[in-house]
Amino acid sequence: MIAQKISRVLVVVILFLFCTVLKSQDIDSIVISGISDRVSLDAYLKGLSGFRFFYSENLLNEVFLYDTDNGKNLKQYFDQTLMQKGIACLVYKNRNIVFVERNKLIFKGQEDLTEGNGDGSIYSVVSIGDPMLAGKYKKAMLNGYVRNGKTGEILPGAVIHVPNLNMGVITNQVGYYSVELPIGKQPVIYSYVGFEDKEVQVNMISPGSYDVELFESTIAIDQVIITSKSDANVVSTEMSILRLDARTINTIPVLMGEPDLLKTMTLLPGVQSSGDMASGFNVRGGNADQNLILLDDVPIYNSNHLFGMFSIVDTRTIENLELYKGGAPARYGGRVSAFMDIDLKEGNLKEWEGNGNIGLFSSKLTLQGPIVKEKVSLIFGGRTTYSDWILKRIPDLDIRKSRANFYDLNSKLNVTLNRKNRLSLFSYISHDYFDLAGRNSYEYKNWLGSIKWNFIAGDKLTFSLSAFVSDYETFSVEKNNPVNAYSIGTGIMQTGIRYRVLFTLGEKHSLEGGIEGNYFNFFSGEREPYGVESNKDPLEIENEQSAEMTAYIQDVYDIWPQLSLSAGLRYSWYMCLGPATVNLYEEGGYIDNTTLVGSREYGSGEIIKSYPGLEPRLGLRYSLGALSSLKLGLSRNYQYMHILTNSTVVIPTDTWKSSDLYIKPAMSDQVTLGFFRNFQKGMIETSAEIYYKKVYNVLEYKNGAELLMNENIEQDVLSAEMDAYGIELLFRRNAGRLTGWVSYAYSRSFLVTTGADPELLINEGRKYPAYYDKPHDISVVASYKISRRFTFSSSFTYSTGRPATYPESVIPVYNNPVIVYSDRNKYRLRDYHRLDLSLIWDTSLRKKRWFYSNWVFSIYNVYGRNNVYSTYYKKDIPTAKNDYKKFALYELSIIGTPIPSITYNIRF
Repeated sequence: MIAQKISRVLVVVILFLFCTVLKSQDIDSIVISGISDRVSLDAYLKGLSGFRFFYSENLLNEVFLYDTDNGKNLKQYFDQTLMQKGIACLVYKNRNIVFVERNKLIFKGQEDLTEGNGDGSIYSVVSIGDPMLAGKYKKAMLNGYVRNGKTGEILPGAVIHVPNLNMGVITNQVGYYSVELPIGKQPVIYSYVGFEDKEVQVNMISPGSYDVELFESTIAIDQVIITSKSDANVVSTEMSILRLDARTINTIPVLMGEPDLLKTMTLLPGVQSSGDMASGFNVRGGNADQNLILLDDVPIYNSNHLFGMFSIVDTRTIENLELYKGGAPARYGGRVSAFMDIDLKEGNLKEWEGNGNIGLFSSKLTLQGPIVKEKVSLIFGGRTTYSDWILKRIPDLDIRKSRANFYDLNSKLNVTLNRKNRLSLFSYISHDYFDLAGRNSYEYKNWLGSIKWNFIAGDKLTFSLSAFVSDYETFSVEKNNPVNAYSIGTGIMQTGIRYRVLFTLGEKHSLEGGIEGNYFNFFSGEREPYGVESNKDPLEIENEQSAEMTAYIQDVYDIWPQLSLSAGLRYSWYMCLGPATVNLYEEGGYIDNTTLVGSREYGSGEIIKSYPGLEPRLGLRYSLGALSSLKLGLSRNYQYMHILTNSTVVIPTDTWKSSDLYIKPAMSDQVTLGFFRNFQKGMIETSAEIYYKKVYNVLEYKNGAELLMNENIEQDVLSAEMDAYGIELLFRRNAGRLTGWVSYAYSRSFLVTTGADPELLINEGRKYPAYYDKPHDISVVASYKISRRFTFSSSFTYSTGRPATYPESVIPVYNNPVIVYSDRNKYRLRDYHRLDLSLIWDTSLRKKRWFYSNWVFSIYNVYGRNNVYSTYYKKDIPTAKNDYKKFALYELSIIGTPIPSITYNIRF
């Protein structure tokens, strides 16, 4: 009994002492612990004894603690996390804590919350690190995520600028940043295109994290609209890069009232289009197949709908877009002209929202929102067209009998496993169909899919692992003559896996490296008779297989404050694989039917031919002050696949061809020198670049060559060398009621063919301009904010006419006319110019409304310019139209009249 009483007394004493110690604690000494998965802050605080917490109901419902927060100082967590959510934390006598919305308080003397700089403005002040470690460090690493404050989406490419140190970094693909700062206070500015800047006074104590939420720029009558205020174009080593955001794209008038990223890109210097409704684009003299387009890191092989009428992706699902015209980082490869990287939105992590539109020609709808708040988001959308009703109202009988339609669907699922691990799944499907008066039909479709895992291993190390597939198929039918009717199917499928690592060595030094493996299936063509009356013989061209292994490393280093270096090295090894039957030709002779001596069989997986490629990249930036710099870029690129076409644009009958024993990979060397100068704190950007590019092994076709369903294609193609050079000027205004740009490019592109009998060479081996050689190219784009409701936009473009080959004479041979054509591209089409206008009317700007909408009124080709798309020569009845000639040359214009359109957009 006595022992039991003593035990009870001891227990009471111990509990009393424990409670006394607990009560003596203050909030600054509490460390977060015991979090296994995710706990609301409200529930966690209710489990803490010895403290009194005061806050209104629901204020902390959307604030969570995760397992990665274990070990963090609780007060520091309050100061950092709650401040970003607009919640103030006030401590009274150590154990009384009040939480309240910051916009309901006026803080005075709260140095840990706000601070002034003497001009009446205030900014946030945050302390980073453990106060117990004060004085231990001279420098410390600051890291964190930059997100969209409204949706919770990550913001890749956001700029973190430290003005006092004249340094800065950008967030990586998962919105993560890491920068080393000296101990003490210094201002840090967080910025992103289309968002308001956030300036924070950072008090570095020891290494720590700070996540930032940015909000879209507000719009008011007396305010400017900021789309970019950073000096990244001046301070970075990158050059020959074009960036656009969805907001800019959506204000530019285009055909059918549908915002179009590719058509908008052709309004910038160095990027050209072959004409109205032309699919693909040309960069610095290169062909359309020499551009790599990555849609959320997956290559896509046809980037247009309906032969160029619409782009392949809805602009409202785009987060940002970058186009590298030269000097691309070493992670990009496989093409010799340009690399377009399109990042899609991650999806709203906080609430469900949607947007869509209804137009005269097409409609679309996109929905996004959280499946699990702050953890799992989904974005999905689709588009379709209903243009058949318009075709039936066109006077031309053939057009009235035609049909045209398309649809595309895309989705992306993002899962935040924890603070350091993220997973995303992406898919895209599109289908196009066009029937010309029942005589010809074309069908093509894309299917893309990927899975990606991102892992942050530490303050300085980030990993990314992804796998993807890209499948492109075409199907065309020639049915004008039922006896000769046939169908042809072609395609290409690429599967790949990528592993990337980013290592930040310090504030002035970073490394990026990676490996990649790709496997290609080329479906060269299968022809079948079409219909019961057809006598066409079936034919199947042997499919091709190939594989590519790649490794790269990229080093970015600030050598001196004025001089920065970006050096990259990419190594690729390409293998053309069996099974295949390969023709053999006489050694040392030209490749044609007269030198064919036999063939050789290769087994499955056997290497037919391999090509190694070493691709160095170098960029130098020399600062001429805070707002100007000189840049030099050198690069080499290899391209191991070609497109077989005798058209100036990409069409469904084009076929992709692998490099093999006879067709070598293209290789380009490019040097670029540029001057960059900003004004008014980066609100006005100017640049001038000159370049020279040499491309080897460009695939050209012999006169009279048949490229479709050709079993011996190596006999009908030629190898050419291309010389391209030019100058590009850009003036861009990013702020104010009036925004836009003026661009001018002077560029030339010439080809010379080699490797065949001189009589078979194009123009007998003399140089000739490429199809896409257009020396002068001018664009003027302007957007004016008339009021809060109305925005007026216009774009004008002018370019030299494209080269063309004309018939020069007709020779009768046994009473049959034989047309004699000029040298290749000897003549030019008439110069091209066009004016487009649009007006955006926001119907309501009230904040408390469940949906927002606007109307877009646009006119394409305002003054009805009859721009020439192509020319053709045919026999006709002599009339005044053909100058009473039996054989006459005609010009074809796709769009020769103004085309108005109306689109209704809604966001909810």
